[in-house]
Amino acid sequence: MNVRRLLVLLFLLLRAVDSSFASETPEAANPFPVGENLTYRIYWGVIPVGETIITTDWVEEGGRRLIRIRLRTHTNKWMDRIHKIDDDVISVVEPGTLLPVRSVELVHDKDRNAEETTTFDHANRVAYWQSTLDGRTSNYVIEADTREIVSFLYFMRTKKLKPGEEALVTVAAYQTLHQMRLHAESVVDVDLAKYGSIPCLVVRPEAVNASLFARKAPQLAWVSRDARKLVAKMDAKVVVGTVHVVLYDVEGPGDDFWVTKR
Repeated sequence: MNVRRLLVLLFLLLRAVDSSFASETPEAANPFPVGENLTYRIYWGVIPVGETIITTDWVEEGGRRLIRIRLRTHTNKWMDRIHKIDDDVISVVEPGTLLPVRSVELVHDKDRNAEETTTFDHANRVAYWQSTLDGRTSNYVIEADTREIVSFLYFMRTKKLKPGEEALVTVAAYQTLHQMRLHAESVVDVDLAKYGSIPCLVVRPEAVNASLFARKAPQLAWVSRDARKLVAKMDAKVVVGTVHVVLYDVEGPGDDFWVTKR
């Protein structure tokens, strides 16, 4: 059961978009409050197996003020005996456009051991990938607005998808570009332990091709209908059973109910 890859796909796929996302201007405001911390609890059926924490903060690099988005996933002590996961995925992005400057994956679990960095040259439309474990390198062509998984997650938070609509999304992952189609279905209420009943849009991802990346997509997700457009819940099939990822806590700046209702 590769929970980490399912989680990464979750945070790619479920920030609902419309077909006009490529026309965003560099002056666009950040679609989320920097300093926001999100905690998701992970269940294998009804059994708690771990959690993912996503944080954002400001960093200074080369005289530029950039945003760092960090996604950390770890299993609990019970799950460690079966399949330990302790992963760290970081994306450093430009404010406004949220185009990635650099992404770093530190993955150490049963299925995969990786320390990889990808640097994005948007002017020349090239991404440079390097593994610090074995020294391998490669380059691949990107599009002008290409984003990797984590930066794509946050960029999508400005977008809207209504029931009955579809959207095609492309993301850089595993040294190539991948496409998924999102189907927006109905609006339903999702019960969260700290927040009560939250109206959410049900989104069903569909693979455009048969890539390994696409085949590991979640089956269904529930995206909150408020201004933050948070993933409230996600279900994904694994070899044995179903993994559920559920939003548990929201911290950081803001005065909406996500922060005040805690």
